[in-house]
Amino acid sequence: MSSLLQTLFGEIPDAAPFHNLQVGIDAESIPECAELLSTLPGRALLESRFTEQERSYIGDDPERFAGRWALKEAVSKALGTGFRGIRPIDIEILRESGGRPYLAPAGSVQWPNDGHRWMWAISVSRAGDAAIAMAVAFVSEPGTCRGED
Repeated sequence: MSSLLQTLFGEIPDAAPFHNLQVGIDAESIPECAELLSTLPGRALLESRFTEQERSYIGDDPERFAGRWALKEAVSKALGTGFRGIRPIDIEILRESGGRPYLAPAGSVQWPNDGHRWMWAISVSRAGDAAIAMAVAFVSEPGTCRGED
């Protein structure tokens, strides 16, 4: 287990108490997202569920839409609440310079179970006509995250 955690999160102190490892997985149909994006309600969904930076990245690309939505769903599942107590727009998926996605709470919002303080690893991929996403959170103890200032 410790080698998996090191792969996901980098160096973790040996004395770190492992309270919990939260995992969420989701898959979204790219063709269904393409159809949705071609409608007025789909465009409204894009505006109301994604931040400006996310919308800029997604543009009109249904694969990017499906991937980002799958990531938000996976994070909400890892939180253990789904979208109860958090709005999709509060979960912002950004990109490092090399393209790797990373997670950030949008604005100063607090997530259920103090999830905004957890250490997160996220990944998204394509499998056939589906975008597959996984979110893994390391929680050293309830309400805290090691390495946070």
